[in-house]
Amino acid sequence: MEPSIKYPIYEWELLQDTYYQKSAIGKAEWEYIDPVDFMFAVAPCGGAIAITRSESNLQSNYKYDQVPMYSICVFCLSGQLLQTLTWDKTSLVGMGWNENEELIVVSKQGQVRVYNLLGEFHQFSLGKGVENIGIRECQFSEGGVFALLQNDTFISITGFEEPWRKTYASIPFNTLEYYNIDSWALIPNPFSPDLGMDIVVTVGPHILQIDEQDSQLHSISSLQHVSHISISPNARYLALYESVGKVRVISSDFSKELLDLRLPETVAEASLKQMAWCGNDAVVLVHENLLTLVGPFGGSVPYLYNHTPIVSTEVDGVRILTKDSSEFLRKVPAPLENIFHIGSKTPGAKLVEAFQKMKLKSVFAEKMLLELKDELHDAVDTCVQASLNEFSIEWQKVLLEAASLGKNSLRMYNHQEYVDVCRELRVLNAARDPNVGIYITHEEYLHLGLERLIQRFSCRQLYGLAVQASMWMQIPCDWVYIQWAQTYIKQSSEPEEVVLDNIVKRLSSRKYISYEKIARTAYQEGRLILSTKLLDFEPLAKHQVMLLLNMEAYEQALKKVIETMDNNLIIYVVLQIKQQMAIASFFQILNEYPDAVKVYVEFAKKNDRKTLHDFFYQDDNKQGIAVLAVEDTLKTATVNQRITSLKSAAKVCSESKELSLEEKCLGDEIKLLQLQQTYEDQFTGNFVGLTVNEVVVKLIQINQTQRANKLRSDFQIPEKRFAWLKLRALVAIRDWVQIEQWAGSMRRSPIGFEPFVTEILSAGNKKEAAKYIPRCTQLTTQEKVDMWVQVGDVKSASEEAAKSKSGSVLGDLLERVQTMPESRFVQNALDQLRR
Repeated sequence: MEPSIKYPIYEWELLQDTYYQKSAIGKAEWEYIDPVDFMFAVAPCGGAIAITRSESNLQSNYKYDQVPMYSICVFCLSGQLLQTLTWDKTSLVGMGWNENEELIVVSKQGQVRVYNLLGEFHQFSLGKGVENIGIRECQFSEGGVFALLQNDTFISITGFEEPWRKTYASIPFNTLEYYNIDSWALIPNPFSPDLGMDIVVTVGPHILQIDEQDSQLHSISSLQHVSHISISPNARYLALYESVGKVRVISSDFSKELLDLRLPETVAEASLKQMAWCGNDAVVLVHENLLTLVGPFGGSVPYLYNHTPIVSTEVDGVRILTKDSSEFLRKVPAPLENIFHIGSKTPGAKLVEAFQKMKLKSVFAEKMLLELKDELHDAVDTCVQASLNEFSIEWQKVLLEAASLGKNSLRMYNHQEYVDVCRELRVLNAARDPNVGIYITHEEYLHLGLERLIQRFSCRQLYGLAVQASMWMQIPCDWVYIQWAQTYIKQSSEPEEVVLDNIVKRLSSRKYISYEKIARTAYQEGRLILSTKLLDFEPLAKHQVMLLLNMEAYEQALKKVIETMDNNLIIYVVLQIKQQMAIASFFQILNEYPDAVKVYVEFAKKNDRKTLHDFFYQDDNKQGIAVLAVEDTLKTATVNQRITSLKSAAKVCSESKELSLEEKCLGDEIKLLQLQQTYEDQFTGNFVGLTVNEVVVKLIQINQTQRANKLRSDFQIPEKRFAWLKLRALVAIRDWVQIEQWAGSMRRSPIGFEPFVTEILSAGNKKEAAKYIPRCTQLTTQEKVDMWVQVGDVKSASEEAAKSKSGSVLGDLLERVQTMPESRFVQNALDQLRR
């Protein structure tokens, strides 16, 4: 191997049987700042560092001039200044980060601010009464702030967008006979309803676990005064540091003690500055300028520094920051140990050695590849995984080239996995570049997620890198362009036409990108003209509409929403406008858009008839008002109310010549209702709600023929329709006598007599139906023959057929009835015709 590349194992330290690696990840550029002298917070997963003056150094001092008073300086891990945040002249009690790299700042009065890296923030309070009590300390979880108040009670706020406050149970100091909280930490409670956090508190030699309801005392033998407590990232272990210089590690359920180590007196005598976890494997102690790594079985490794370091736990290690350096300490990942351990004979180590010999054109390279045989696949996988866990780009190349050599010798291998690893390494190496300063490991990358890492690029205004990383990983990147445009609008003082032109040019290559968020930002920044013009480029009308409503550009919103032809969206916009405007102004705008009127009318008929009536009234829409009145009759309980509503509708119609027909129809309906009410008073049965035809039928059936004739005259029922109604009414009640009398009284039936035959026959009375066949003078001989057959009179059918003197008619008839005894009449008629 080239001598210029440092072998990875040179950075390793053996702690009992486990290797740990301390890597320098950059030379800090904050030469004049010692982090120990400040209040600080380190973002997880290689994120930013926030530094501000604590109360002890708020006074002007040349040592601290690089951090202005009442300011928070945010640096990346390489020491570059990312942002300077100013805060009100209040005392800060703590700072913390969430995994979105948002800085949470808490004042002693209980005010909380959540900053992004652009300096934007939103603010909320920890609750009423906190300002008077004051906050002593605070700690942070991914989604919340936990505070110890000056009165020794705990509260928390979870959900920064919609803060939700919880108060924890009080500590029973009188029972414990100790009155000071020495240390505390947060621990997840999987049994709580919201999967929230409990608080572990040490009071003298006692340790308690507190939730909202109660506190639980845990017994640990010979426990002394605990000055520091720390929870492992996986929340399975607790590290306790006793004032006598003893370190204990117990399980988080307090059932097992895993470590009990007394430090050397020379170390124990010094004040412990910090205690943190190195991943989930070891504990780190900081005494002045000495950092001690304590292993899970009691061994330790000391690291001496020129300045007191500060440490921050990560999921796979611990970050170490000093005045002039930035380092990362972790347990050596298994793939790296398999390959680079001295004397390693694992398949991965052999493959790397084979590659090195191949580069030197050694004849033994191919022999070594052949010796791997069935282990070659495992060797390739180990090299690929090792490359992901290696910081050195030179060694990454060696490992990937070795893996490439091995996979090309395999018949069956998923090459896509190799390609994916190369893409991930491009992103990780780009993040670790000193100009970016996000020194993230692969395990942290898996924990954080690709989207959040790219979001960090964007928040640092490294938009080109964010787009490149998205393209490398083949994920959408439109949101990056949108964030760039939003930031540009916020920070630019250029004329709106220039801003619009620059945004449109930059986004022109992105098809179907949404401008709605960009336009919303412009509106929030008070740039209304720019916002409106940006909306013209929004491809989805419904997105345009929502923002136009927020901007109170109601006419534009209505115009845009009609283009969608989405009735649900149209009615939503109309109702929003109605809610925000005076009713007269609302009607005025609505009248200008007929398509919106149609949708609103259909909606209001079911949901807002009063407003719809007012709308019709102001528009002088008498037909609409009349229709509403008529529809209202269907909902009224009594006939008199219906008549009143109909009279109102008729009166409206009488005021317009164009509604004369409607007026007459309404008059007829009123007259019908009045008659129906009269009939119900005089006869049994229900008449109200029936049609004119149904009333006629019902009157005939109760033998009120004269009233039926009167109704016919009043409502000008045609003669034919009345005849049909009378016939069917009498057939329905089987009044054959009245039918016969009626038929006998008519010289000519307006509907003919065929209906008499068919209607009576459908009622099942063949004998009565046969009486009217002779009067069916309009029928052909064949039709009459068919009727006689239907009523079962074959003799009459044969006589009718014989009158036609048609052999074919008689022949067809004979064929139809030849199985019947009466067929002889047909045969006789046929014989006579043939003579």
